[in-house]
Amino acid sequence: MGREINRANKKTVDRIIATEATLVDMKPARKVVARPLSPAAFSIGRQAYERIQKSHGSIHSCYRGAINVQTETGLVCVVPREAGRGPLNINIDAGALTGAGNLASGSPVAMSAQGLAFQNGLCVSLSNVEVYEPTGRFEGALLRPRAIERNITLARRTALLMGHLEGVGELLEAIGGGREAAPLRSPFSLAALPHVKSLLRAIRARNVVAAEEATKELVGLGIGLTPSADDMLSGIMVSLVLGSLNGIGGDIGGVVSGIGRACRGRTSALSQEFLFQAASGRANERVTCLVERICTGGAGEVRDAVLDAVKIGETSGTDMVVGVILGVKAALEPEVAGA
Repeated sequence: MGREINRANKKTVDRIIATEATLVDMKPARKVVARPLSPAAFSIGRQAYERIQKSHGSIHSCYRGAINVQTETGLVCVVPREAGRGPLNINIDAGALTGAGNLASGSPVAMSAQGLAFQNGLCVSLSNVEVYEPTGRFEGALLRPRAIERNITLARRTALLMGHLEGVGELLEAIGGGREAAPLRSPFSLAALPHVKSLLRAIRARNVVAAEEATKELVGLGIGLTPSADDMLSGIMVSLVLGSLNGIGGDIGGVVSGIGRACRGRTSALSQEFLFQAASGRANERVTCLVERICTGGAGEVRDAVLDAVKIGETSGTDMVVGVILGVKAALEPEVAGA
């Protein structure tokens, strides 16, 4: 559950004043309401909230309606409410992000527990915001291994049918499909395939060194701020951590730590941040929800969770779904063999 940030004893960032002006048009009796200068955030991730306590930051990048802010301790992401909650996300109305592209990289951002103020006039108020801080514990009862396997199969089929396969989505066809797969068309899937197989073997064997070596061949593979293979690795790590926390796969911490270490310094700053969070079991709520639905839910819940997750970004959601499916399956297989 989120917690309210007490406004008492908090310093106010300049210009973070919630105002709503009424402008009168030239025509009589016609009024136009201006957009508030300070849109209120709906949610902020715990890690993001801790990072904005310093007084200043700077623009790292702006991409497709998201503002990524560099703080002294890492990045935070101002994103539309529809993007979902996450450890580094500050969620606001999408309309307030219309002019985000006008913010130059490196331009200063004033920050405090009360809000963020940008050079283009946008001020994000954090008064009474909900702090997103999930525990990682599943709410539903853990299914038996065979039932989880059925959910994995359903999630895989749904992702292949409804996902965006331009990244590494085709790996779901090539790995664990139960039949001869069609030739891979995506160059990223083709390049990733042998190393993903090596990584999954290492996870099953709890071989930390082999997991690190396989990860080094994968991290950074793809295009964009978060390359496809990185998104997949995030999904794998989140599923392993949450699975272990809830009774699947035993102690997997050593392998996850090895994957995380192998990612350092080998990809973009933004992707590195998401990988770091994933190594602690933290990710966009749509991804963590998918892990839980596969492990505890019914068929309809699994389908809905997959459909929700693949909406993240262009291919990022599908690539993370690939990682979740492969990670849960790899953690579960020793239990299935003995069931």
